Amino acid sequence: MLAQQLLRSNIAADYLKQLNMVNKKRLHGTELNYSILALALCTFAKNILSSDGAVPAISIRRMLEYYGISCNGSVVSITTQLLIEFGFILCVEAKYTTNHCRRYELTETTLRLPFLKDSLIAAGAAEPSQLGKRSPI
Repeated sequence: MLAQQLLRSNIAADYLKQLNMVNKKRLHGTELNYSILALALCTFAKNILSSDGAVPAISIRRMLEYYGISCNGSVVSITTQLLIEFGFILCVEAKYTTNHCRRYELTETTLRLPFLKDSLIAAGAAEPSQLGKRSPI
């Protein structure tokens, strides 16, 4: 299952269309779509797994910009809120200060993506249900 397919199966196109209309001014001409959401979700996954859950908003923004998507802080904020609302990621530490960004976990829904599950199992993760979750240590 591809990230876009997972998103399409959980977020109705009408909902996304309404979200774009309601936030038109904040989005400054960018229309959120399944490709943008999939790219953001994969970027979250990469950062969560490689940085103990820490995901700087700027990393999401720069990844979107790298792929030619016009982006501002509101695009990242709305995308993040949407991924949380539909259960793709969890914010486990919302504190945001200098040199400290928010921390997230992947959910079981997101871990259904084969490229995540397979790569983590190959890397030696003991339990698939614990993949993407922070160590208590």
